[in-house]
Amino acid sequence: MKSNRLLPARATRVAAFCVFAVLFALLSVTSPTHAQMAEPGQLPSMDSATREAVVDSITAAIDSIYVLGEPAKRIVAGLKQKLASGDYDEITDPVEFARTLYEDCQAINHDGHFRIFALPPLDPELV
Repeated sequence: MKSNRLLPARATRVAAFCVFAVLFALLSVTSPTHAQMAEPGQLPSMDSATREAVVDSITAAIDSIYVLGEPAKRIVAGLKQKLASGDYDEITDPVEFARTLYEDCQAINHDGHFRIFALPPLDPELV
């Protein structure tokens, strides 16, 4: 029998991994700043390949480690469908894209432990 106290920790790991996925996708195109959430307009624009890579990373993380199986499938399908249908095509700001992905995930399955946001890189050498 699973312990109930493990579920919040797993959900927190999922959220942390999703943040890492967005951060990882942005590392090669961001300017160095301190460790804090990025503000709109602070990061370089995203192209379609970067948006696709971010969605692929986030959906892979959700599909493989999200604690709730059925909601994970719905979230993954929903994000991939929105990407394929062009819903994200006009979003070039990484902060706005992260907010939109978060809102789309929350619309599918409200989860208070789940977050997606854009972070600037912590190490200027990575830029």
